[in-house]
Amino acid sequence: MVRSKRELLFIAKGENDKGESCSHNVHKNGGSIFVSGPNFKEHLCHPSVSSAEQIKREIYLVFQTKVTDIEMP
Repeated sequence: MVRSKRELLFIAKGENDKGESCSHNVHKNGGSIFVSGPNFKEHLCHPSVSSAEQIKREIYLVFQTKVTDIEMP
């Protein structure tokens, strides 16, 4: 069994609904995209999510964080 390596796509920085700044790490593992939040909560994105704009929308829906900046590794 071959395990695929987790790759950091980008770090999304923004403000949550309380006005606090926070960041989310976006990883790709095989064909799946994972978003980890500031409280170590991890979210597996739907398979149809593939672009940065769709990932930003997913972060807003799941973590209530409006992404204002994307930092590439």
